[in-house]
Amino acid sequence: MHFTIYIYALTFRLHFPSLPSSMRATLLRYLTPCLLLGASLPLPAQEPDGPPPTSVIRMLGSSTVADVMGPIVADFLIAEGWKDVAQRPSKEGTGFYVLGRAPGESKLSAVFLEPSDPETAIAALGQGFADIAMSSRRASEAEAGKLASVGNLRSPDCEHPVALDGVAVIVHSANSVNALSPAQLKSIFARKTTTWQEVGGSGAIHLYVREDKSGTNLTFQSAIMGDDSIASEAIRYASDRATTKAVAEDPRGVGIVALPAVGKNKILGIAGADPAKPALPSPADIQSGKYPLARKLYLYAAAAPSNPLIAKLIKFATGPAGDALAVKAGFVSALAPVATPAPAVTAAPVAEPTVAPRPTPTPRPRPTPRPRERDEEPPKVRTTPTPKIAPTPIPTPTPTRKPSRYNG
Repeated sequence: MHFTIYIYALTFRLHFPSLPSSMRATLLRYLTPCLLLGASLPLPAQEPDGPPPTSVIRMLGSSTVADVMGPIVADFLIAEGWKDVAQRPSKEGTGFYVLGRAPGESKLSAVFLEPSDPETAIAALGQGFADIAMSSRRASEAEAGKLASVGNLRSPDCEHPVALDGVAVIVHSANSVNALSPAQLKSIFARKTTTWQEVGGSGAIHLYVREDKSGTNLTFQSAIMGDDSIASEAIRYASDRATTKAVAEDPRGVGIVALPAVGKNKILGIAGADPAKPALPSPADIQSGKYPLARKLYLYAAAAPSNPLIAKLIKFATGPAGDALAVKAGFVSALAPVATPAPAVTAAPVAEPTVAPRPTPTPRPRPTPRPRERDEEPPKVRTTPTPKIAPTPIPTPTPTRKPSRYNG
């Protein structure tokens, strides 16, 4: 700072050599405080110089997905051989560039990421304003029908899960409440329950949520609110960071954010059938589906994009390298297998013993009689003796006495 003042003073002396030394000293006496004041003021944020780089891929959608896609895109470009890869905010809006020099190119090119809500992003994909739509919820059947020209949006050709997440219900770290049932959460966010005393705490309840079209709000709406809606009195924010900050500064606040954005706040468990074991957004409960606010984060793109770099980026983001970066950012792996209970072991049925059939004896061949020579006596044939039949005795007739004429 003193060096800067010295340069200004030297410049003043060189430009006004004809002024008397006493006058120059007087002017410097009054200019020096002004220079000191100017040096102590903070410099305004410097916007990047030059025009925005050429966007080779345009990504639009969920800020939750955009947060994790920044590092993934950077690593992808480096893997593709890009040089001088860096992230730079855009001059307008909340978007940012991941820029660098492609192989053999001296001019900067970039992947442009613009946070938005999933509904707008999916519509932009169908209209050609986005190459990849980032969504913290699954595309609806109606949206898939409108985008039939780019492919079946709910098929693996267009729908690419990049990570798993759990919408966390957060309260101030000093709040004495540790868990709430789905019915209690519904009553609180519908403003039917308005004080913490009704659920075991103290003081009035203040609600902090995301904007209505955000995937975070829609996940909570679907899983908890049902036919009711989140109260209009709830304060809505465009980002998880702003929601987290509001809850952290309000001991009576409660909010809903993506899992990596919890910060120093307390996560409320969601009580189920066993109140003593509430579900928490742990990796195991999210992967198994036990946590009721578990969700997938998606990338949507045309089934056959004209730019081959788009398909390469999606393959990288959903592969092991991208999955590892998502876990590092605080999300849950979309590649880890879901733990399933081992099947019950049952005794194998005992097979009846098989009795081998007894082999049928092969009849012994009868010897072929040897041909008899001409002078050879014929073999004696044993004759079976005819049994002697005893003669049947003939009965002797009894003589009949002829009657006498004298006996009459």
